Amino acid sequence: MRVLGVAPDQYTYNMLLRSEVVAGAGELTDGVLSVAREMRESGCHVDSHLYSTLISLHTRSGNVDEAVKLLGRAAADGVELDAGVYHAVMGGFAEKGDVRRTVR
Repeated sequence: MRVLGVAPDQYTYNMLLRSEVVAGAGELTDGVLSVAREMRESGCHVDSHLYSTLISLHTRSGNVDEAVKLLGRAAADGVELDAGVYHAVMGGFAEKGDVRRTVR
């Protein structure tokens, strides 16, 4: 794609992210983090779908604190925090057994 002079857009980056997730068997991998970093650095619009995916991956990997940081970054980026984003964070707290933070 880049060879042809076409820059990836948010849909292309989301597809690349999904491919990395599948390749990593649903785990948070360096490839996933690399795609997300490249997307932000390119100035491409980052949407709630991307943040939901990243937050879910962090919580499934047991890194709930990083998921909460991503929630803050999403808000700072002006991303509309929809039910999918909150569900991803709450699911992480619930899996960890942290009921207080789940309902906060």
